Amino acid sequence: MTVKKAALIFVIANIVLITIMESAPILLSQEYFTETGMIKPRYKQVVYWVLFLLGQLPALLLMLTMVGVGLNWSLKKATLVFVSTAIIFAICVPLARAQFPTHYLTDFGVIGVILKYIGLQLSTIFVMTPFIIFLSVIMQTGEDRKIPDYTGFRDLRIKKGPRWFVIIIATGLIVMFVSMAFIDPVHLVIKESKDVIFFGLIGGFYVYMLLGMIFMVIYRVRYDDTRIIATTVYFRQREHCWQDLQKIKTMYFSDGKRLIFKNTGTARIEEYLEGFDDLLKFAQEKLDNA
Repeated sequence: MTVKKAALIFVIANIVLITIMESAPILLSQEYFTETGMIKPRYKQVVYWVLFLLGQLPALLLMLTMVGVGLNWSLKKATLVFVSTAIIFAICVPLARAQFPTHYLTDFGVIGVILKYIGLQLSTIFVMTPFIIFLSVIMQTGEDRKIPDYTGFRDLRIKKGPRWFVIIIATGLIVMFVSMAFIDPVHLVIKESKDVIFFGLIGGFYVYMLLGMIFMVIYRVRYDDTRIIATTVYFRQREHCWQDLQKIKTMYFSDGKRLIFKNTGTARIEEYLEGFDDLLKFAQEKLDNA
């Protein structure tokens, strides 16, 4: 589907939904509304989720179509579009909010619901879509092929884009958490038993991010015609012989691969590895010729 067709569906669907919302006081029984025209509290969450689900379908369709086009952009173009739309949105939102009385933005009257709905749709298209394109382009940035060195080995690492993205995000989150301990230490004091669980989960997440950052930095795969050496999840280098290759499996939560060897276990091949496709093709040839 083209972006034009998806945009047309998005516009028509939203016109229909907004028209239905504006007609709600007429279409629905008065029992759903207060005397001032506000939706009663017991119905407002139902209305919110119905509108959210119905409205997000055309928005997601348009977003996915635009992302499909944006994947072919250069990193410079994706960055420019993302930064530009973020700045425009950051300027326009306060100006738009200033045009409406505060109670329209804080209650669940018909006008309030419509304004919240329009804001959600615009943020999906003009903020989330450029961000996803920007992130996807970053994750593709790096070398796709590697030539052998003078020893005959191909030395592969995680592509520069994904590697630096994970390093920057993980470092930022860790610095933010450490800064909180100095800026607002009161909220980091364990007072109740539930705080132990909370801090345990937060601490586990940050440890996971730290280990993921370290893994991204040191992860390497080296291979030649007879063997492959890959970093394990325990940060050790393990050597495997191609003649012992038995299976090639896809990882559970990514498009990465697991090479299963007879005596030496598994070699993890991450999907963002340089020369990923060439390595898989080479491994498949070795498996077929075994």
